[in-house]
Amino acid sequence: MKKLQNRLTLLKHYLNNDLTSSIGPPVIGIETTNRCNLKCTMCPRTNKMSRPLGDMDFTTFKKIIDEGKNHLEFVWLQHYGEPLLSKDIFSMISYAKKTGIGVGISTNASFLTKDNGEKLIAAGLDYIIFAF
Repeated sequence: MKKLQNRLTLLKHYLNNDLTSSIGPPVIGIETTNRCNLKCTMCPRTNKMSRPLGDMDFTTFKKIIDEGKNHLEFVWLQHYGEPLLSKDIFSMISYAKKTGIGVGISTNASFLTKDNGEKLIAAGLDYIIFAF
């Protein structure tokens, strides 16, 4: 019910052309890793990213989810990296799902083995995009 109230509040702000709101966004992207095994020419990571490579730790992820659980409806667990390279990806999916948040990833499928596929299903992944 709280998430529906949040959506209605956001709609009210939008319809009133009010660009400020104390309600958090219903959908966010979380970069669990910026590491990738490919160098796709169309990916901005290949030519534009200057940050050091690394993974988000599970404690930071939990903090984001815990702070957003009253308004978040969905999280995308990718950005510049391949999410299946993140050592905690299955735990992250499972944790978000346990708080009632939907989860999606976009993967190049290089690491989508039978075992990893079963782990994604067991963790409760809602949405997957295969980017080739």
